[in-house]
Amino acid sequence: MAVAHLRRSAAAVVAVAVLAVSVAGCGAATPTSTPTLPPTPTGVPVAPRYRIDVAVDGALFSLGTRDLQRLPQRSLSGGPGKGPTLLSVLNEAGVKDFSTVRVTGSSPEGKPGAQTSLARGEVVETVLLVLTEQGTAGLAGPTIPRERWIASVTRLDVQGSAATPATEYAIEVIVRGEKVAFVPLSQLKGLEAKTVGEQQGPTLLDALKLAGVQDFVKLTVSGFSPGRRGPAQLVLARAEVNDQVILDFTNKGTVKLTGPDIPNDKWVLDVARLTVD
Repeated sequence: MAVAHLRRSAAAVVAVAVLAVSVAGCGAATPTSTPTLPPTPTGVPVAPRYRIDVAVDGALFSLGTRDLQRLPQRSLSGGPGKGPTLLSVLNEAGVKDFSTVRVTGSSPEGKPGAQTSLARGEVVETVLLVLTEQGTAGLAGPTIPRERWIASVTRLDVQGSAATPATEYAIEVIVRGEKVAFVPLSQLKGLEAKTVGEQQGPTLLDALKLAGVQDFVKLTVSGFSPGRRGPAQLVLARAEVNDQVILDFTNKGTVKLTGPDIPNDKWVLDVARLTVD
């Protein structure tokens, strides 16, 4: 356990160091000494389980390392780091305009849960999500004070009435770290609907079969908590997923995970992702 902890700590330190090199000399205060690091390789490794969730009006849009690599890349002068602009990532999620965006990830010291909020006017073309050698991305830019940089960004919460999702609501299915399918609402509506109590919709098992998943050990369902107070996850063992666990259609054009053996406060609203192990 101690060795694993040291490895995770070392990875966080390296990720932050790469970001520091990326923006050196870009207008922000330059440290008196900069660690010498090898340049970021052309082919940034893919971290299979790493992704950034973009929350827009109650819906989630997720991008992994490969998605970030496919966007146009920009470099910050003075360092080898590069990555897509924050604006291009938001545009990829269908966000055309907004008032603020809250960025969540790790602090420069590697502590999780760090956040910074940027007004629309602060999100300029030099604000990047710099890809690191670990396949993650960190918020950096010469116009943002260093104490507001975020390493290993995991979530972007968009506020503003003009922010709308780009595509039809769909559930992302990830099997052992690899994205295998998006199951849109139209396909879910094509499955046989089952009524369980006051809820109606396809079974979770049928939705998984639609994505090509036949069997699994455990399943993590990601979305929002009841009342949409914040993100929520529910981990279910295979034995807990029976034909009474359904994806209930909501008035918002999304689905929520329900079941008679799942307490109401554990229901997952606006299901965004099914992670299969």
